[in-house]
Amino acid sequence: MPILRDGDDPQTLECPLGQVPNSTGTYCVEGDCPEGYYENLQGDCIEKELCTTNDDIINSQDIQIAFDNLWESSGATNPDVPMESRLEDGGWIVQNGGSYEFISFDSSWTRTPCGIDPPVNWASTIPSNLVGVVHTHPFYLGEDRRSICDGAEEEYIGGPSTPDYNFLVALMNETNDYGLLGYIIDGDQISSFDFSRTSNLQTYQRCGY
Repeated sequence: MPILRDGDDPQTLECPLGQVPNSTGTYCVEGDCPEGYYENLQGDCIEKELCTTNDDIINSQDIQIAFDNLWESSGATNPDVPMESRLEDGGWIVQNGGSYEFISFDSSWTRTPCGIDPPVNWASTIPSNLVGVVHTHPFYLGEDRRSICDGAEEEYIGGPSTPDYNFLVALMNETNDYGLLGYIIDGDQISSFDFSRTSNLQTYQRCGY
């Protein structure tokens, strides 16, 4: 474990992945992953990478920042966080000119670890220039959610649930736009889907958050 000597600058202390400087900056202790890394289900610190996919929305740096903020707000930044303490979170993706922007669901949308319940008047909150909708699944592949999520499978496998698909279709019907896309981010991957649910399902390795 590195220890500073007299004359060393405590702000230059470098720690191994998975460790951080103590409160005085004199030695390294076990802690969360350092800035720019995330912890996977195995406890490894993995470097966050910018997204370079075939999806312009995912590749947008503004959307990647939104994904990062969503994941933080979901409270699932590492697998040690109790599942009952995590929350789904999400919002709208809009396009203005050549850029994409994110708009959070407002506070009237009820968030739980296993879903987001929109208010009765949810359709009135749909923004203009909508191109997609995104929400988190605050879990890691292989986690057993049955103790907190009714009807959950033994191991979380990612991708859209039936309620996720039903909401996207309802959104398409409200906007009369059947080209909208749904996005899901979880602890391991990003999924995108359309009205076909599975035929055009795309899965990307986690990036940008």
